[in-house]
Amino acid sequence: MTTAGYLADIYAAAGSMVDDDGAVELVAIADERGGALDRATRHLALEVEGGEFERLGDLLAGARRLRWQVSAAPFPSGYEPGRADLVAGLLELAEQCKLMAGDETRQVIDDLTRSASALNTAETCPVGDFLLESLRETGCIGCLVVVSSARAATATRSWLDALGIPAPVMSNRNKTSLEVFQKAYLIGSPPLFGPGTFGAPNAHKLVYLFPSWISDRSLPISSFSQLAEGGIRPQARLRRIGREPLITQRLRDTEGHLAPDPIWKQAKARLPHGIDEAQARKVLLCGGLSMMLDLDEGESIRVLNPSRPAGSRVQMQQVDAVEPGSYLVLREGHTDSGTLYERALARLEGQAPGVEQSQATWKSVLRDRLEALGPGEVVRRLRAHGVQAAAQAPAWTAQTLARPQGSDDFTILLHWLGLPTEPYRRHADMLRRARYRAMSDIREALEAALGDADMNELQRTGILRLDLDIEGFAGIVATRVLALSPYLDVVPRSELRIPKGDESARWLE
Repeated sequence: MTTAGYLADIYAAAGSMVDDDGAVELVAIADERGGALDRATRHLALEVEGGEFERLGDLLAGARRLRWQVSAAPFPSGYEPGRADLVAGLLELAEQCKLMAGDETRQVIDDLTRSASALNTAETCPVGDFLLESLRETGCIGCLVVVSSARAATATRSWLDALGIPAPVMSNRNKTSLEVFQKAYLIGSPPLFGPGTFGAPNAHKLVYLFPSWISDRSLPISSFSQLAEGGIRPQARLRRIGREPLITQRLRDTEGHLAPDPIWKQAKARLPHGIDEAQARKVLLCGGLSMMLDLDEGESIRVLNPSRPAGSRVQMQQVDAVEPGSYLVLREGHTDSGTLYERALARLEGQAPGVEQSQATWKSVLRDRLEALGPGEVVRRLRAHGVQAAAQAPAWTAQTLARPQGSDDFTILLHWLGLPTEPYRRHADMLRRARYRAMSDIREALEAALGDADMNELQRTGILRLDLDIEGFAGIVATRVLALSPYLDVVPRSELRIPKGDESARWLE
């Protein structure tokens, strides 16, 4: 199908969302096992609000994660990577919590362990049974199955293949098919998929399948549709399969938000001590990784846009623009600043010794001031002299950083240090230009490596590993940002931007 034809079909499908009664159907399916976990999780949340002890909060986090997994998984638990490990860890933690809990809390924990164990089964859940029946009735003709994540898509596809059901399966995040189907079965409640599902639908009819213990069934409407004349605001038809679960208002008022947020631990607030520490946020990444991202003003980081054509996918972006969904290009086990510095010096050839000496001189004077006065006082005095980025003064002593981002800031800094403007500014600018050229070399090598890489695979899995044919740059990883901590921490600069193993947010992928 041509792109023009596909766009025409998309417009027609979007029109059917408004014009056709029943184009959006919500099917709430009774699910006793999942409902038991939901009730136990809500009860546990009330216990945690009572503040009995901290470990109970960890148990609640595990229960939320398991409930989130089963809410949008039509397949048996054996197809869910890590489901058995999650349940086993939950049961182990529950036993530890019971040793410290009172009688009522132990009863809540027992309910949780029973319901969690019941979900670790080879049986198909009620939502999966309904999906199979629907697909078999139609012979899968004109049908599409849409799930929330790439991991769920892989599991669903394996499950249907094992049953000999040839229905296409797609992740809501990575819709790659240039085809509009007659009917799409979306596994999960509407808020899970967002307003884009019916703003640019992949089918003329959308059928949301979800367990009836999910209470939030509202259709998410974009702010544009709310304000625009003729915006897409479909009317959904609700269909109930089996009895709705009974839940008290007290429980209904807690834990209504289904998707669990990452568990962020807030460090004790303090400023960096000395020049070898920096403030940073923890960033969770695809592939079971995380890193600490520094927030120095004017600093940039290498990102990748997989939707752009080959040769123009890699660029530098300000660190404060990094957000969930961004793709970062990182070195595994190292930062690239040291290697870039060495390559920049090599480009300077005979001028390199003079530049190195010049840089070492003003950085040494600044380091002495920082040690004598303390970082806080240096920042205060520089700010009083008009240095806009004074808070970054400790970072300017790093060998790999050419100079402050702002030229005026550098001039004021040199005068405050009792040094003339030249040759320091000229040499710093030479080093900066050489570093930019070295960065361009790396970018070209990355673009060449990415030219043959499968961008659909990157978007599906969220991670891609590369080895560049350039010294010092083996072990490159492109990975999607899952979440950023709202809290600042102080960490050694040597730990910044280095991806490390972290399984705490696999469920977000």
